Amino acid sequence: AIVDFVKEHDIVRWTEDESGDQFIEVRTTLEAELLAREDLSRSAEIEVICAMIRALRPTSSRTGGDEIQFMVDLMDQVGPQARDGSGLSEAFGDFAQAFREQRQAGSFEHHRLALLEANLIREFVMKAQRGGSIEQPERLDLLRQSEDLLQRTLESADTSGRSRLNLFVELASTYGAQVYEFTEMGGDASADQIVDLMANLLAAIMQARAIDAENVYPVDVIAWSTTNAVSGGALSDTERIALLADAKASLDSLDVADLPPKQQAKHAVRQADIARLLNDPDLERTYLEMLSKNDDPAAYYLAAVRAMDTGQEGIDVALRSLLSAPLHVRE
Repeated sequence: AIVDFVKEHDIVRWTEDESGDQFIEVRTTLEAELLAREDLSRSAEIEVICAMIRALRPTSSRTGGDEIQFMVDLMDQVGPQARDGSGLSEAFGDFAQAFREQRQAGSFEHHRLALLEANLIREFVMKAQRGGSIEQPERLDLLRQSEDLLQRTLESADTSGRSRLNLFVELASTYGAQVYEFTEMGGDASADQIVDLMANLLAAIMQARAIDAENVYPVDVIAWSTTNAVSGGALSDTERIALLADAKASLDSLDVADLPPKQQAKHAVRQADIARLLNDPDLERTYLEMLSKNDDPAAYYLAAVRAMDTGQEGIDVALRSLLSAPLHVRE
């Protein structure tokens, strides 16, 4: 039926801008989605996207031109930042490899593409950390390649303040993903690596916060990375306390009232995690109460996930909480 409709009605638009660039588009997003569902399997969609990535031609401008903007917008829909987990997560590794091939074949590296590649690598590795699809040495090698790419980009690229902030946050997150690997290893050698990586992470975060002190993402990276670093038992008490103090100070430095409800919920969870690791149950309870008063769907989800970590009783509590949540949350 869709094919017949397309034959009868011209829903595809072919336009040209003042520079002579050609654009093919459909009238509405819904029509594009229906066409894609009719003609493309999930594997075919991934293959087409990889081919598009390899064919990208960035300009030397800060934005990289229309092709780069299109790819950034596309990755927002199918990549790690896709809403409600709707991204093509099984293809993150393939997308990252396609960006790498485009970069190696091109005349120069554009910072926006480098950020996309590094983010996809880290998300691919973190998924593998949970599922064990690739071994630890390969995961570390991928993260170190990403680290090198980000550092090289920060040193050489002509970027705006916002772009540099995003690059520094991704660099810090890459250090945080490496911290997780060494936390899982354990031992004195791992403790030294964790301390060094956390020092590099904090340095990157300081650079990011110098650009925008109220941006929540650098602080969030400190919080989850510190939680991983001190949870494995490899660090000394002195090292643990120093890291937790830095994380607590960073979380406290944000004006939570200015954050949207979803970010307030995540901030409360991070504060509760740090309070638990500081062995301060009263403070932990305070932040969990703040979470329970937040009416954003994200708050219910985060509270449920946290409750489920406590065993079967927590799972029961989580289910009851979600089932009794307001309609806008359950929908």
